[in-house]
Amino acid sequence: MKPASVGAAGEVWRDAGVGPLPRLSPIVATLRGVVLLRLGDRLAPDLALPAGPKVRRHLADFAALADHLYAGVDRDFAARARAHGGGFLVGGADFGIGPRVPQVALALVQLGVRAILARSFVPHHRAELVRHGVLALRFAGGTDPDGLRLGDELEIPGLPEVLEPNRPLAVRDLTRGAQFTLHHDLTRREIEMVRAGGLLGALVAAGAGA
Repeated sequence: MKPASVGAAGEVWRDAGVGPLPRLSPIVATLRGVVLLRLGDRLAPDLALPAGPKVRRHLADFAALADHLYAGVDRDFAARARAHGGGFLVGGADFGIGPRVPQVALALVQLGVRAILARSFVPHHRAELVRHGVLALRFAGGTDPDGLRLGDELEIPGLPEVLEPNRPLAVRDLTRGAQFTLHHDLTRREIEMVRAGGLLGALVAAGAGA
């Protein structure tokens, strides 16, 4: 039994009995998708995934749990993500603020979210995203994330080769004909995890290689 983690409202999220974890596919080429959701700065933790009984009963069912993700911000988010087969989120400062709730990252993976573009990340949430293969990318100074709109089609070209330590990534907004730069602080090992679609994928790849 894994340790319990405390939810946003001080309630306990217990990890016992959780089924197979959702996984992202490895990154083998340019990532392309739409902006599925726009979020502001320092979003209240309860708006990511409420910790009440209505949500808690789905902790072992990630497909059902994902229906509640950011529903307090946009009730159509989960349906939109599924319709598009995943995509990107755009956030503000301190993305992931609040107590650690690992189920948020897992719900994002369940919906196929491949990258989050934000002004800054709370360290523990950034670590959860990377562990499950989600790119945590920061806007370069002077870049205005408000220029990205819901439904814009984005691509991150040159992957997986261009994903290297300390190397900025170019992101193209195909809808508006714009390009901007994003940064990351991924270590070499974290890059291996993201390329493999998460830690589990990296372990599987390492075992196959051995």
